[in-house]
Amino acid sequence: RSRLATNRPAGVVRSCGKMLANLRSPMPGTESSPMARPSSAGEAPRKRQLELRVGAGYMKFRPGPNASLTYGDRQGALSWTLPLSLYQWKGGHITESERVARDGLNAPLHTTSTQDGRFAGDGFSFSPRLAWQLAPGYTLNGQVFAQRNQFDNDGRTTTSVLQGQPPLSVDDRYTNRGEWRNLRGSLQWVRRDDDGSSLDAYIGAHASRRFLRPDVDGNDAAGQHTLTRQVTGDNREHGASSSGKYARPLWEHHSLSLGWDV
Repeated sequence: RSRLATNRPAGVVRSCGKMLANLRSPMPGTESSPMARPSSAGEAPRKRQLELRVGAGYMKFRPGPNASLTYGDRQGALSWTLPLSLYQWKGGHITESERVARDGLNAPLHTTSTQDGRFAGDGFSFSPRLAWQLAPGYTLNGQVFAQRNQFDNDGRTTTSVLQGQPPLSVDDRYTNRGEWRNLRGSLQWVRRDDDGSSLDAYIGAHASRRFLRPDVDGNDAAGQHTLTRQVTGDNREHGASSSGKYARPLWEHHSLSLGWDV
């Protein structure tokens, strides 16, 4: 590995390493599920359907299984789709980095670090969709999306000091555990009249929570315990929205549109 130039601005960090889980895609702020993407329920079925998919993605320690089941049906003016996804992951990564900076006394500092990390977790998502045709041209659509992930990550970071004063700890062991929940719901009213006018009205609400607990314990070069860091994060969010549009033709080449978005 080629050495880095030491005349870069202070604080510049360069990293390299092989990711041992090619499907890894962390959630914002966490190392979370590579399969944790909301899946669209699609349009309501015109006839009964049942679909099952099973797969696995190999990571560092063992295959991570995933499965999805979709059931849809229609009875008269009412139709529905029920998609359910289950997933699990477990992998790892090794990262090497080199840092050239200034310490607290403005003296040169040159260090290299190696991080050996592991991440694991599981989760599910469920997004039922309902369509009800009340009359010709009048439809009520409803959809709910629920998702939950939990993760359990740990690893070790070792630091070598090539120049300057050593940091408080050079051998750190860390853990990061938590979960993420998301719930959304919406209703849509659609009206289409014979005169060409239409009305689309939407109302929705959502709530989410993200909890995590990253802990670090570190030792100095002599093996003495010098660092204990415990952090708890708990973020909650909720909200609601509404939008709509009314349109109708005016004469031969004109139309009128009114709407709202709050």
